[in-house]
Amino acid sequence: MLNLQQIVPNLFLQDNYNVLHISAMYSREDVVKLLLTKKGVDVYSTGGSRNQTAVHLVASRQTGTATAILRALLQAAGKDIRLKADGKGKIPLLLAVEAGNQSMCRELLSTLTSEQLKAASANGDTALHLAVRRKDIDMVRILVDYGTSVDIRNGEGQTPLHIAAAEGDELLVKYFYGVRASASVTDNQDRTPMHLAAENGHANIIELLADKFKASIFERTKDGSTLMHIASLNGHADCAMMLFKKGVYLHMPNKDGARSIHTAARYGHVGIINTLLQKGEKVDVTTNVSFTSELCRDNLWAPPFPE
Repeated sequence: MLNLQQIVPNLFLQDNYNVLHISAMYSREDVVKLLLTKKGVDVYSTGGSRNQTAVHLVASRQTGTATAILRALLQAAGKDIRLKADGKGKIPLLLAVEAGNQSMCRELLSTLTSEQLKAASANGDTALHLAVRRKDIDMVRILVDYGTSVDIRNGEGQTPLHIAAAEGDELLVKYFYGVRASASVTDNQDRTPMHLAAENGHANIIELLADKFKASIFERTKDGSTLMHIASLNGHADCAMMLFKKGVYLHMPNKDGARSIHTAARYGHVGIINTLLQKGEKVDVTTNVSFTSELCRDNLWAPPFPE
């Protein structure tokens, strides 16, 4: 006669979750520990649309009360389950970081620390990148304390400082200064954190990068565009003012001879044009093919995008 108790641990439900998955998902510690004593239970078994183990499911919980369940699962499975990715390419640590669960992260990082900190999601983000995207400075501190590189790069070639600069997160940028992160690393598009700050309109971050990190304000893109071109392209007058204050030249053209005022005129950024004119730019300055900002404004010439 079939003994149901013996097969319950791996009995799959309609959504492909087994009993161990369900008990882990709902933090039923007593049930999890009971199931782990049964012969044949498979902690590596996956379920759900994301093909997750019970370890993935419990690591995704936002409450720290399930840490004892995680510890029991890890002891039953062995340390290598920490490196098992789910159907979306995420190991348990990445899920715990996304949930903001510090106690789960500490438990997971108790062994195979370096391997987990270097592991990346399908889009290339490591645990530190995910923590920065969440603006979770406490989690960032934990990961750095456990030894992750502050200059680790994701699939786009970006460091955590790139992301903090793009998001305008002043608190995190200051933190990265304190742990000596580099502001000179370029991503896969040859952009530094300074480029991303200018592109996204964060004048305060430009000032921090220039003053604290001593980041260069004279960086150019592949087409010769300056940071002023980038701020002008995106209509960020406050960034243009900050760049001018820090010493970026108004009159520097890109490889096609286009100045920042031509770029601003092409995209109709009146505030930028007013700022540039107030600082001494000439309204009749021409590009290499003799187009003025007036003609750019009328769409008769299109300067290239800064690369």
